[in-house]
Amino acid sequence: MYKACARVKKQLTNGEAEYLALDCQLIQLQTVIRDHMQAIIGNLKQLPFADGSIDEIWLFNVFSGITNEKNGIWPSNPLPYIQEIARTIKRGSHIIIGEYMTRTGPLTDGLKTIDYRSLGILPTIFEGPNFSQFIKDQELDHQAIQKQIREDNPFFLDLHKT
Repeated sequence: MYKACARVKKQLTNGEAEYLALDCQLIQLQTVIRDHMQAIIGNLKQLPFADGSIDEIWLFNVFSGITNEKNGIWPSNPLPYIQEIARTIKRGSHIIIGEYMTRTGPLTDGLKTIDYRSLGILPTIFEGPNFSQFIKDQELDHQAIQKQIREDNPFFLDLHKT
């Protein structure tokens, strides 16, 4: 995400933001660690952050990669993950979810069916022609993302916590 988002890169370089990279595997963190970043080993079920302490959360191709550690089967309900993520984010902030690299599974399909309003979240989905417009509006590297698309129906989901 750091390389893909010009706005975030500028904020980090200018000292206007702090970037936290979280993954359950150290090897994955080692591939994304850059200047101005802090690596944290953790998982989406129990985020190591206080309630309402995060300004913005970006998750690129995260839900398509979540499997049950014991048997490798995808969980089918993304709601517990969304609830935990929403717990940590400040009111008025955004959670940006992008799924475009791998085949969708039960979790990514389920992201489109959650009643976000009951969680105090206003959802906006960007797919089809709106997918490219979202990339442009967020100052993401369009070419880098286009090269990674492996999905028939890539999408971004912007969740605004009210």
